[in-house]
Amino acid sequence: MKKNNIIAIAAIALTFTACSNDNDFTTNNEGKDTPISLSVGVGELSVVTRAENTATLADGELGLYITKNEEKNVIGKYLCNNAKFTASTTDTRTSWTCNTTYYWASDNATINYFAYFPFQGTEGTAATSLPWDTSTQTGVVDGGYDPLDLLYVNGSATNTASDHGINITLGHVCSKLVVNVSKLGSEIAEGKTISSIKIGGLKAKGNFYLFADSNNGHNAGSWVPDVNSADINMKSITANTVIPATYEAILIPQTAPFTLTIRLSDNSEYQLAVPSQAFAAGTCYTLTIQVGQDKVNLGSITQTDWVTKDGGPLNAQ
Repeated sequence: MKKNNIIAIAAIALTFTACSNDNDFTTNNEGKDTPISLSVGVGELSVVTRAENTATLADGELGLYITKNEEKNVIGKYLCNNAKFTASTTDTRTSWTCNTTYYWASDNATINYFAYFPFQGTEGTAATSLPWDTSTQTGVVDGGYDPLDLLYVNGSATNTASDHGINITLGHVCSKLVVNVSKLGSEIAEGKTISSIKIGGLKAKGNFYLFADSNNGHNAGSWVPDVNSADINMKSITANTVIPATYEAILIPQTAPFTLTIRLSDNSEYQLAVPSQAFAAGTCYTLTIQVGQDKVNLGSITQTDWVTKDGGPLNAQ
C-alpha cells in the first residue's frame, strides 16, 4: 500500500463581513478585531486512502467551530458554528475561502476550535455529532480524498502580536482494513478475477462526537457505533480485479468478530470467520489471504497508525 506524507497547508485571510455581535467580549486594545488567519494540515498522517492516488485536501470543504467554553449556539464575528471553508488548488498551492470574516476579540484572547473534514450538515447550524455511514465505499473522489476518511481535531489558540492564526493539524478518526489477495500456488488459473469481497458482522453506521455530550457520557472525538451490524462491500484499489488484487474499506472504530466473503468470477465463494478484532481510530490493518482451488489460507494481520507500528498475528476460526 502506497503511503505518502501529504501536508495540505493553507494560509487563509477571510475576506467577507460578519455580524456585529461582540458576544460579551469587552476588551479594547490593538489586538481587538484583528482578522483570524487559518492554516490547515494533516501533520505526519497520510491522507492517501487508495493505493494509486496521492490525496490532498484540494477541492474539499472543511467545517470549523470557534467557541467560548463550547457554547456552540453563540455566534458573531468572534465565534462561529460549522463555518464552511472551501479549498482549491492552483499551481500546486492550496487556498481556502469562507463567506465570513472572524476576528480576535482582544490581545491574548484565547478561543477553542473544533475542525473536521470533509464538511457535513448545514453551514451555520451547530451539531454535537456527525452521523457516519461506511456501508457504501466510494473510494477517492476527484479532489484526491476519500469522503469516508473523516479527519478531526480540537484544541485552543491564543492571539499574539506575531501570530494571529489558528494552526489546525487534522488526524484520521476512522479505521481502515486492507485485504491483499494472492493465489495459493498454481491451484487458481491465471487471469481469474475477484467479483467482490464483503465484510460481515461489523457496524457500518455510527455517530462521531465533535463535542462532549455530558448527558450521555460521550467525549469529544469519540465514536458511538450503531447497535445493528450491516454488510460492507470493500473497494478494489488495484488497477483491475485479477488475482493478485488489493481491496480496502474505511471502518468505524469498534471491536468485534467479523467475516470476509470472497466471490470469484466463476461464482465460487469463500467465507472466513475472524475472531474479535479491535479496529482503532487512525489505524490501518493489512490482512493477507491466499486463494486455492477449494480453500483459502488466512495469513497474519499487521497494523500501522499511519506512521509505523508492528502488529501481531490474527488467525481465522
